[in-house]
Amino acid sequence: MRGIHSFSNLKYIERADGWPNELYDLNNDPREEQNVIDDPAYREQRDSLKRELELYFARIGAPPISEWRSTTKQKLPWESELRGDMKNAHV
Repeated sequence: MRGIHSFSNLKYIERADGWPNELYDLNNDPREEQNVIDDPAYREQRDSLKRELELYFARIGAPPISEWRSTTKQKLPWESELRGDMKNAHV
């Protein structure tokens, strides 16, 4: 999971495949109850925050979020449960 908070008080959260991305307008929704990621009114801001986040992680040498699986040995709790080795999960 990666995230960015803008000066206009938007919060963008990007997750790996299989998990939903999120965008919240914290001025209108401080409790983060309404995900506006697909709202056309926020498309430009969403795309801008996504680009800014991607550029930041590229600049520090991190792989794109879509490739995180190939760069980590971390097991998510649900993956460990499926394998029956929850006690060995690295969270």
